[in-house]
Amino acid sequence: MRFAPLLAAFVFAAGLVGFSAATGQLPPPKAKSADGDLVRLQGEWSVTKVELPGGEAPPDEMLKDLKISVRENRITAEFTGKSAGKEKNGYALLMLDSTKTPRHVDVTMTDEKWQPWRDELFSPGKDGKVKYKDLGPEPARLCAYRLDGDALTVCVPLGRRSARPTELKVAPPKDPKSYKSDDRGTMLIQLTRKK
Repeated sequence: MRFAPLLAAFVFAAGLVGFSAATGQLPPPKAKSADGDLVRLQGEWSVTKVELPGGEAPPDEMLKDLKISVRENRITAEFTGKSAGKEKNGYALLMLDSTKTPRHVDVTMTDEKWQPWRDELFSPGKDGKVKYKDLGPEPARLCAYRLDGDALTVCVPLGRRSARPTELKVAPPKDPKSYKSDDRGTMLIQLTRKK
């Protein structure tokens, strides 16, 4: 399993932004009106641990090479060191609700220009050519988090349309043999603020 895109995409959570389906554009960042957690999340973070169902984990070297930056409602996950150029950087827009228990964060995956990923459907045509259908902006990942001083824990569903986790723990898929299920379990990411 390739861990880099997953880490770069979901390694962090917080923010306050929405996507306008009518215009297809993202509104400008609104850190001034954001939840207090957004202010506390600003800066540089290190991934200290990643837990996946089945005990798999990315290599320690990859975690050391991952630089996480939060600016306004935007997160950048950049690979440095030996991983630079080998792994793809990740970008996301974040929206949080710290009034919930556990706290909620919606992560909208974007490209480097902060445009949301497109949800796509590929299928083979009768002529043998692959048919492509654009289904619009990919839905946000519904995550949960805990922020305790300089420590952040994020629980990320592995299915694109999975329900938000109700607990901050690793969970196996409900039906590991089904690729059609959106319940593919959850992973847990632990981060610490860089000093």
